[in-house]
Amino acid sequence: MSAEQDPSGMKLESARILQNRTFKRVGGLIALLAALGFAPSYVKSATHHMLWSGLFNAPIARTTLLLIHVSCMPVWLLGVFVQIATGGTKFKRLHRATGYIAVSALAIGMCTAFGLQYRQWLALELDTFTFVWSEGFVIATCVNAALGINRAINKRTAEHKDCMLMTVFWSSDPAVRRLIVWLVRWSFPADVVNAQILWMSEIPWHFIMTACLAFMVVIANRVNVTTSVNVCLRLALSMMLAYQNITNVPDMMQADYLKATIACFTAFCLVMLTLVTVACRQQCPRRPSTVTPPSGATCEKV
Repeated sequence: MSAEQDPSGMKLESARILQNRTFKRVGGLIALLAALGFAPSYVKSATHHMLWSGLFNAPIARTTLLLIHVSCMPVWLLGVFVQIATGGTKFKRLHRATGYIAVSALAIGMCTAFGLQYRQWLALELDTFTFVWSEGFVIATCVNAALGINRAINKRTAEHKDCMLMTVFWSSDPAVRRLIVWLVRWSFPADVVNAQILWMSEIPWHFIMTACLAFMVVIANRVNVTTSVNVCLRLALSMMLAYQNITNVPDMMQADYLKATIACFTAFCLVMLTLVTVACRQQCPRRPSTVTPPSGATCEKV
């Protein structure tokens, strides 16, 4: 039997194409959102000649760790775009070389992120709860990146793609959060204080990242241990932080803003429930019914 007529080979090729197409589209979208999230801060930094915070829309102190961090993360993000463009193509050497450069920049960026948050925690600028969940994103990024490199070395390509797309999602989380903060800031009157802006941006942030992650896994038919652990971890963080957000409403929060946020949270739960249902149906297909041919009938083709 030739390769074209081999059902198992055709099935594997179809699965590979589906994974590539879905991961490229959704991964590219998340990377684009991350680039847009960091763009206003870089523009303001160039305009005011000082480092700029996207969360607080104010200048921040220039430190060595911060300079290294803001220099490395664009290199990682650029590498992500190259990886998405060259993955599954004939440009294997370029894919491999840019992959190692991007992961090196990511490793340095994550180490500096940890150092910055640890300093803030020691200076009591960051409470313990925020420090712990923030480091959860750093750890998840590093673990997935390490697993992705291991899978690539061992020629386990499909699992390599799973791990690296999880890495893209976890590493893009802070940037997507900043994008939503900027959108909320530009959408509401100037008298809305920053605490209210951050509060209103929390639920959409969790909704977009967790729903897109689960959507990508389900549509690509890549529901496995690696992707399931990542989706469950992101969902748990989303629910925990959403609960804290809803139970800690800032002072003078208008009722309309509160209702809109609760509506987003409800939509988030419904979308996640739908994705779980679809995933379960994909993993548990119906068994084909066996029909006994009537007596005397034959199965030969005329």
